[in-house]
Amino acid sequence: MPGWIGLDLHERFGREFPASVLVEGDVALGAHAELTIGAAKNYSDVVYVLCGIRTSGASIVGGKVHRGVHGAAGIVGEMPELRWAELNELYGTSVLGTPRPTREQIFELARAGDPMAVTAVNEFADDLATGAAAMTLTLDPELLVVGGGSSPGADVFLPRFEETLRQICPLPPAVLASTLGSEAVAMGGISLAGNHLDSILESAVRDRDAFPNPAEAFELLRQNTVAA
Repeated sequence: MPGWIGLDLHERFGREFPASVLVEGDVALGAHAELTIGAAKNYSDVVYVLCGIRTSGASIVGGKVHRGVHGAAGIVGEMPELRWAELNELYGTSVLGTPRPTREQIFELARAGDPMAVTAVNEFADDLATGAAAMTLTLDPELLVVGGGSSPGADVFLPRFEETLRQICPLPPAVLASTLGSEAVAMGGISLAGNHLDSILESAVRDRDAFPNPAEAFELLRQNTVAA
């Protein structure tokens, strides 16, 4: 993201707030939510596609969200060839009128059988599936989850999405639409924070003579905070 590269968010927020600070990307947070309370629960290897205002992906490997060396694993949306960067703003522009309908309106028109909206949704599904296929071919997951603000329209675009995915991938995974919608990222943040607190307290119980009181627990968090 222009202007953000090189900015140490962990250090910056740590100066502003007397609290434990964790830093994670929005797509990875969505994957955390799916793994904890969503469609990916009880799965080990999953490709997660967040399709909202922006579109990108994350991967779950061995039951954990895979971050990579720089926390950037899975963000194939940065490849212009995949047309993900402005997917939600561009699909269907050649057939839809001006002003262009909203995403929700396009899905609703497609549900009603409007031919121009169906064409636009098919274009959306094909572009979304192409990027998802790149991640699928890399990871060979057991499940692919489509989440984010577009997931409520999955009944419209998912059949075409799966068809395109099968054309590209010899061994396509099962595909599910998230039910968490646009709240997935916030839920993932809560999940990440809860897991971090749980790990700190579990370690404290194992290493100390007694369970830490609230003040001690807070200090342990401060000492063990990491730039996730």
